[in-house]
Amino acid sequence: MEIKKESCEREANPPPREREPFAPKNIFFADGRFGGTRSEIRWLVCAFLILVSTVSCGSGLGVPKGSGREEISIAVSSNPRSLDPAFATGVTEGEITAKIFNGLVRFQGAGVVADLAETWSVTPDGRTWRFRLRRGVRFHDGRGFSARDVAYSFERILDPALHSPRRWVLEKIKSIETPDSGTVILHLSSASASFLSLLAMPAAYIVPAGTGGKSSGFGRHPIGTGPYRFREWEDDRHVLLERNPDYFGGAARAKHVRFLVIPEPLTALALFRRGALDLTPVPSPQWPRLLSNPPPGRLLTADQLVTYYVAINTERFPDSRVRRAMNLAVDRNLIIEKILAGLGTSASGPVPPALLPRPLDPIPYDPVRAEELLDEAEFDRARRIVLLRSSNRAALEPATVIAGYLRDIGLNVKVEPMEFASLRARVNNADFDLCLFNWYADYPDAENFLVPLFHSRNVGSAGNRARFRDARTDRLLDRIERLPAGRKRDEAVLAAVARIRQEAPWIFLWYPRQALAVSSKLDRYTAPVIFNGDKGLEY
Repeated sequence: MEIKKESCEREANPPPREREPFAPKNIFFADGRFGGTRSEIRWLVCAFLILVSTVSCGSGLGVPKGSGREEISIAVSSNPRSLDPAFATGVTEGEITAKIFNGLVRFQGAGVVADLAETWSVTPDGRTWRFRLRRGVRFHDGRGFSARDVAYSFERILDPALHSPRRWVLEKIKSIETPDSGTVILHLSSASASFLSLLAMPAAYIVPAGTGGKSSGFGRHPIGTGPYRFREWEDDRHVLLERNPDYFGGAARAKHVRFLVIPEPLTALALFRRGALDLTPVPSPQWPRLLSNPPPGRLLTADQLVTYYVAINTERFPDSRVRRAMNLAVDRNLIIEKILAGLGTSASGPVPPALLPRPLDPIPYDPVRAEELLDEAEFDRARRIVLLRSSNRAALEPATVIAGYLRDIGLNVKVEPMEFASLRARVNNADFDLCLFNWYADYPDAENFLVPLFHSRNVGSAGNRARFRDARTDRLLDRIERLPAGRKRDEAVLAAVARIRQEAPWIFLWYPRQALAVSSKLDRYTAPVIFNGDKGLEY
């Protein structure tokens, strides 16, 4: 299938992250001309005036002028659902809560370092963890931090009555001891090589004891110990944070950080060019254009722990030969070159290369072998197959091109756009053939790209969208969860990836590179490996 450069320049960036969907409108043409409706033009003008006024007037917050960085403005693609760590499941929520809260440990690059815990130790069997806590830490409302808050936070998440969608993060904790105010002991039901990484996730952030349940309002007015305090939230407009001068890690450089909700990335880019934003993603089709005509500031790219894929409903396509044929039909390298502007790497399976013990060969493009596999499986090529995609413009071209490749091997594929919430509900109910998705790492471990997505216990909304059930895969994934880090676990990871590649419950697509426009104010900024790994201290 030929992909013409002219067509790919008319579309926007790859599909949105699964856990943070948005439905952008076609405000800009690829050549930069504005193509919105009158209401959209009014929205952009108002947004620009609001942004300029808040920057020039110090946001009306009584901040004295001339005393450092007044405000940093960051584009986010959707309104957060909640800023309560127990319910912060999306990327936007993760980016914001990382600056309000702390965990016992935090991500630094792809590793884990101390945060509210100064030191920790684990017993040889990997089932008992002892944490010594920092002294003198206070919550934003002045309350002192202690082991009691840690125990409360974890027990709160684990309480079935809270209905936290992140309960699984801490489910291995069997019991908690607090022998004194500066010590927490966690007893696990079984050893877990990824447990320390799990404790760096937003679900394990520490909230004040007595915070209450979902109806307490804490998700709208969060209180943490982090480098920034919550100040203001206007739905679908912005979330404003202010510097915590008493932060135990030292005060942040910026006095205020404002997260601006801008669903359309091209709109955000236009505002960045006008100096109204300090940090925004760059749509991949715009990347070559920006390189040739760069805006003020700097442009950077960074690898992401993200995978894009098409989930194949294995209940409707039980023959792995058909699923392997779909994989062989897609020329990933050409898609990356022509649609993603080179910002990606062809997939070798579900796990990004940075998390694998050794590099693996990418899935090959072999349409001849794909047709042979369909013949061997005696697949009915006249059967109607529907590829679901999110209704936003970002998902249009990748889904269209993938469907074209599948038609090239004789499959009768149609693309059907849907609003994301409806799409997800339909997939969760098994009412689909194929669906374009992505997965962002919660923590930097291959396990996170395997167990939630392919274990039979997670079929449906828990992450296994392909409804894949395979006893051999389950045994390998159980082994990965039990084993400590080391050679045996690495071997189990490679064996699981090989098995999943062979069974092909997905069309494995690519691992994207993120492109960002960064203002000169953020002279020390580097893109985090994990989306909740940026505390904002260097803004």
